[in-house]
Amino acid sequence: EIARSQPQALKRWPILSCLVGTSGTRALPGSNLPGSYGTHGLCASVVKSGLSFMGSGGEVGVLKVGLTGGIGSGKTTAAKVFASLGADLVDTDAIAHELTQPQGAAIPAIRQAFTEKFITVEGALNRKEMRNLVFSDNNARQELEAILHPLIRIEVARRTAIFTAPYGLIVVPLLLEA
Repeated sequence: EIARSQPQALKRWPILSCLVGTSGTRALPGSNLPGSYGTHGLCASVVKSGLSFMGSGGEVGVLKVGLTGGIGSGKTTAAKVFASLGADLVDTDAIAHELTQPQGAAIPAIRQAFTEKFITVEGALNRKEMRNLVFSDNNARQELEAILHPLIRIEVARRTAIFTAPYGLIVVPLLLEA
């Protein structure tokens, strides 16, 4: 979103200029990073250098970076590299799994919206049934997202509030679609 709405931000924060893909990381067009880098290249070096984000009020805080990409794009690999360099991580897929496990915060709303058919005997989301439904019914997908996304945002905010490293990565497969 920052890349789209505030392209000048790419010139100030090199880490935002990195896209992770199956062939490593690469600079976004118009950024201040030349060329292409492997996963262990300049983008990782920026995190290791310990740069921090200066807020509008002059306070120094954690720079929160969204890491996004499709299945097999290298998100997990890139996140592990950044974590090994000391970055804090929040994985929204992991949060979604926590919310939909037995006793998860999303289960009552899912049960109410979709019926018991979509809840396992153990009380977790029946992922196979839900997958079949949401891939064939856009309204059902939107209803599930309306349940999960606000809960995920709350949990991301809670977890990022306790980041201690200069950089924190939020791994979000749907960042550019949301």
